[in-house]
Amino acid sequence: MKGGTVKPYVMITGAAGGLGKALAAEYAERGHPLFLTDVARDRLETFVAGLGRLTDVDIVSRPCDLTDERAVDAMWSWVGTLGFVFDGLLNVAGTGNNGRFDRLDVGRARTILRVNIEALVIMTRRILDHRAPEGVLRIVNIASLGCFSPMPQKSIYAASKRFVHDFSIALNEEMRGQNVNVMAVCPAGMPATPAHVKSVNDCHGALGLLTEKNVGWVAKRVYEQSLKGTAVYIPGRLNVLLRRLSQVIPEGTKARIIGRRWERATELMRS
Repeated sequence: MKGGTVKPYVMITGAAGGLGKALAAEYAERGHPLFLTDVARDRLETFVAGLGRLTDVDIVSRPCDLTDERAVDAMWSWVGTLGFVFDGLLNVAGTGNNGRFDRLDVGRARTILRVNIEALVIMTRRILDHRAPEGVLRIVNIASLGCFSPMPQKSIYAASKRFVHDFSIALNEEMRGQNVNVMAVCPAGMPATPAHVKSVNDCHGALGLLTEKNVGWVAKRVYEQSLKGTAVYIPGRLNVLLRRLSQVIPEGTKARIIGRRWERATELMRS
């Protein structure tokens, strides 16, 4: 904390990933001090060093495996000891699965649940004890466009993101009048590399590419929507339309359609 001043920070989990880095850059550009964490120590340190050369805002980082209860508790103990306070939390950390559930490693299934659900809940609960005494605490939880439909071949991932969506809406209502806003963000894919774009095109065709949005584009609008107090934000007009169309399709029918598409995609990714 520069100059010993207690100024509210924005905490971002998964800060070394594509969306996490884009959000960190966006919030830094807007003048917010940052507290960044990620399980990937080297990537986090490299990113923080690079971002630090581009901005004057204070950036604090601490590697943390959010599936490790002791590591999470130690990080929050450190936060309390140093007296950090926060006016923002961006729960970006997440992971997923591709392929049939009966072939999924049990350890991998456990990791998905711990990162996407347990860690998000614990980080959200913890931030409430370290919020800035004044102003609004803005919590952003990254769900997925996939949370609106059952997704065979990605069954745990989609269901975990549905939890994020519903939890965020419920908590936003529960905290009404307490200067806390909770927003669920439901993006489609976000291309990070040319190889990723090619993979989406091969697996899902033109529609897959049309639904995707650049991480920088998404980060800017996430920031703006959070300031507005939005409860649920779906990036991209086409994705909003797809969400509305999905509401009139029976769940079983959606599952069959999506299952066929992801089964083909999984086969292509393995080939």
